[in-house]
Amino acid sequence: MKKEWMKYSFRKYNKNYPQWFNQEKNQLIKSFKPEIKSFNIEHVGSTAIPGLGGKGIIDIAILVKREKYLLAKKKVLYLGYLQWKVPSWKKRLSFKKYPKQGKRYNLHLTYDLREFKKMIFFRNFLIKNPEILKEYKSLKQKAAKTSKNHGQTYRDFKAPFIKSINRRM
Repeated sequence: MKKEWMKYSFRKYNKNYPQWFNQEKNQLIKSFKPEIKSFNIEHVGSTAIPGLGGKGIIDIAILVKREKYLLAKKKVLYLGYLQWKVPSWKKRLSFKKYPKQGKRYNLHLTYDLREFKKMIFFRNFLIKNPEILKEYKSLKQKAAKTSKNHGQTYRDFKAPFIKSINRRM
């Protein structure tokens, strides 16, 4: 397996990330309408932060009303996403889609406004604070090296930093 395609490798930021997000967002909007009228879709994670870099996976956060949660899940699955077998978060379903073109997507579906706002807050905080962004970039690089492609180790390595930022919300 090439190192650059390893799950927990670190890649430089790609200026195409916002465009790839918008293409996928448009597909999601088309799929949700007209049955799901009220929803919010945001680009989150490392690919949403210019200059950060990371695994190269486009993270998408979607907020829907609780009564539309299961319908939204069906729509996401219909678009070719696969649900993660073990959820990483409460009140959030996570999915992945890795089409053949090399673009990779993780989608986080929630009905919990606070959960959704945490993802947005973290993204915006790093964008507004270049020194902290630089610190997080270094942390992610170390996490990718030390995790040896083990997801839980990678997440555990970053968790204290992320929690420290989200406490400021």
